[in-house]
Amino acid sequence: MAKKFRWRLDPVKKVKEREEERNQEALAEANRALRSEEDKVADLVRQRGDAVKALQGSQQGALNPTDLAMRDAYVKTLGERIRVQTEAVEAARKLAEERQEALMKAVQERKVFDNLKDRDHQRHKKEQRRRG
Repeated sequence: MAKKFRWRLDPVKKVKEREEERNQEALAEANRALRSEEDKVADLVRQRGDAVKALQGSQQGALNPTDLAMRDAYVKTLGERIRVQTEAVEAARKLAEERQEALMKAVQERKVFDNLKDRDHQRHKKEQRRRG
């Protein structure tokens, strides 16, 4: 009766598979965070656009210097918030890229073990046929 194939590196391969799964989850979380940061920037840009339109509209009627100054300050504040949020987007994008690279590395490592296992399994089958 032929011996069942048992690969000596199966525990290591399983560790690599779990590492790949963790990296997939980390990448998914980083991508969700990136989308959230991008949505925040888009919302701030929309708010600033609305504020600029309101500022332009208020200039057509009777001019109230205090109101104009407040709206202008609000537009400037939104501009600063957009700048800060854009930096947060870039940080989130960098993290997502790092997670992507980690996942690619983990996939490559797992594939190496898959190939080794296949090669050893083929060698085992050939040895069984030869003995057979």
